[in-house]
Amino acid sequence: MTGGAYPLRHVIAVEISRMAPIVAPSYALFPARSVAGRMAEARAAYGLAPSPDREPPRDPDQQ
Repeated sequence: MTGGAYPLRHVIAVEISRMAPIVAPSYALFPARSVAGRMAEARAAYGLAPSPDREPPRDPDQQ
C-alpha cells in the first residue's frame, strides 16, 4: 500500500451507525446571518480569498 515508505502495523474497520451534521455555534447565536455572510466573515478572519471557480453556496433558508 505504501511501498514500504510507511510501514503499516494495524488496520481498523469503522462502521457508521448514525450521522448528524456538524453545525457551527454561530448558526444558533446569529440566526439572521446568511451563509454567504458567514463565509465572507470566515474568509476575512483567516485571510482567505474566495475561490474563483466555485459558485457561492445557497442559503438553505432562502431556497
